Amino acid sequence: MRENAIQNIFLSCDVPTVLPQQKKAVRDIRNCHTSVLGGVKTTCQDCKETFFHYRSCGNRNCTCQALKQYCWAETKSCELLKTTYFHAVFTVPDDLNPVMLRNQKACYDLLFRSVSETLETLASDPKHLNARIGFICVLHTWGSNLQYHPHIHVIIMGCGLNQAEQLVMPKGEFLFPVKVMSKLFRGKFLDGLKKLSLEETIDYSNLYGKDWVVYVKDAFPGSDHVIKYLSRYTHRIAISNQRIISYDSTSVTFRYKDYRDGNAIKEMTLSTEEFMRRYLLHVLPKGFCKIRSYGLLSNRHKKKCLKILRILLNMPERKDRYKDKSVYEILAMIDEKRYCTCPRCGSRNLFREWVYPLTG
Repeated sequence: MRENAIQNIFLSCDVPTVLPQQKKAVRDIRNCHTSVLGGVKTTCQDCKETFFHYRSCGNRNCTCQALKQYCWAETKSCELLKTTYFHAVFTVPDDLNPVMLRNQKACYDLLFRSVSETLETLASDPKHLNARIGFICVLHTWGSNLQYHPHIHVIIMGCGLNQAEQLVMPKGEFLFPVKVMSKLFRGKFLDGLKKLSLEETIDYSNLYGKDWVVYVKDAFPGSDHVIKYLSRYTHRIAISNQRIISYDSTSVTFRYKDYRDGNAIKEMTLSTEEFMRRYLLHVLPKGFCKIRSYGLLSNRHKKKCLKILRILLNMPERKDRYKDKSVYEILAMIDEKRYCTCPRCGSRNLFREWVYPLTG
């Protein structure tokens, strides 16, 4: 299996693209780490070996997200506290999938807003926490089989601040009752959907009668697990190269998890065109922010609130190791042998020069 199976699949055939962001994703995936984008030519001054590091496309729908993932994880690790972190998943019923797919930006914004308002409303309730909390939301639009399945993963800080800026800890094993979260989330989303006045036929009575899925996972055992989990979800694409078993110009076979069959790992074979069609379903609208922070972790309040929480929890502030570092300095910190030594003789006596992108 070649290293970038997804890129090779996209190079093998064409698929109709409707939206500009889909066309750009296809073009970027095909050109990623090739001479089309230019890069750096490195020559070993000892053994005279020459090798190239071509630029990545940077498209968030491509597999070239490793550096962004490392930098994001490092930044967020500096914000972690000595407290429990909870994980919840908010999902809308499948009945709404066609509506959301045709009105992506408006519906995704509504999904974020409904989740955040649900958590903040319950957190401020004296019956529960009676405090402000901080949490990070990440939008995913796919299931394991690449079908359209919009949902939001939420990582919630297991402590809060009351109006007197005193530390408040949860009373039970989880912050809020799941059934209460589900009903409040359903009400807020459907109320917001009505206010959007979309040109869609929506059976609200049926949607109000359904139990909406809010899945609460076990709390994380430590802060390191939070970062590993978060970075996996924040910079993840619909499917990774590791899940692809085989492919050619006509079909693609990949592994997926069947949640309806006890999370059994199975194999699925799709035509190449169908695989690409499903993949492109998950290209988000241009400029859409799929990672959002709220409450104590929002950009407006984070610096002040984290400072207060560190004092209350008796924690020192941690510095971002990658801040103000160049790309090569960061790469050297991540994997010095791979990026700073000659692959042939191991020498560090390297000369680098820019290779310009192809034009025309």
